[in-house]
Amino acid sequence: MDAYRGLLLLLTCFAILAVDFPVYPKGFMKTEQYGFSLMDVGVGCLCVANGLVAGGRRGDSARSPPSRFAVIIGACIPLLVLGFIRLATVKATSYPEHETEYGVHWNFFFTLATVMLADDLLRQAAAVVGFGDAWRLTASVGILLVAAHQVLLTRCGLAEYVMGPTREGLVGMNKEGIVSLPGYTGAYVFARAVGMVIRQQRVLCQQWYALAYDLGRLIVACSTLLLLCVEVLELQPSRRLVRVLASHFVWMHACVFPLC
Repeated sequence: MDAYRGLLLLLTCFAILAVDFPVYPKGFMKTEQYGFSLMDVGVGCLCVANGLVAGGRRGDSARSPPSRFAVIIGACIPLLVLGFIRLATVKATSYPEHETEYGVHWNFFFTLATVMLADDLLRQAAAVVGFGDAWRLTASVGILLVAAHQVLLTRCGLAEYVMGPTREGLVGMNKEGIVSLPGYTGAYVFARAVGMVIRQQRVLCQQWYALAYDLGRLIVACSTLLLLCVEVLELQPSRRLVRVLASHFVWMHACVFPLC
C-alpha cells in the first residue's frame, strides 16, 4: 500500500504538469460537473488508501484518545503547511486554477488534513458514548456518513447550491471543498474499517483464503453498486459533489481494494 500511495502521488504530479500541454488527452482531464475521468481519481483514492493504512496500523487502538489525537495533529500539520504554501504561491504567481475544483482558497491538502481530524473526532465520540472501535461499527459510521451526505445533496438543495454560480462569504467561495468533506470522510472511515479487518492476526492458510474471498466479494459489491447507481438509479457521478452513493464512494473503493 505504501508503494501504491507513492505511485499515485507521482502519477498525480505527472498529470498536473502534463495537463497544460496540448498533447494531453482531453478525456483524462477533470470533469466540470458530472462524470468521472482519470484525474478525478487522485484525492478520493488517496483518502481510501490512507484509511486502509490507518486501519491496518497495529497498536493504534491501544493508544489513549489524547495520545492518538496528538499523533493525528502531528500528521496533519505538514498537510496544512503544504496547503497554505500552495495557496500563497498560486495566488502570488496568478497561476491559472479552476475554482470549481475545490473553491477559491481550499485545496487537496486541506481536504486530507480535515478528513483525518474528522475521523479521529468520530472515534473519540464513539469512545465517549461507549461504542468502542470495532470494525463493524466503523464501517457502519462510514456508510451512514455517505448516506447522510447523499440526502443533503438530493433532498436539501445542497447539490444545486454547489453547482450554482453564487459565491458569497468564505464558505461560499470554498463550497466545493467544504461540501465534499462528508463524502471523503465517509470513504476514509469505511476504508479504515476494511484495514482493521486486514490487520487481524492470521496463521492458517484457510484464514488468508477467507480474507481474499471477503475482499473479492467487497470488490464485486462495490462494482455492482456503481453500475446500479449510474445505470438504474441514474445518479450521475460528480467529483464536485463527491456524490458518493452514486459513484465516487463505490468507484474509489473499487479502484483501491484490488491492491490490498
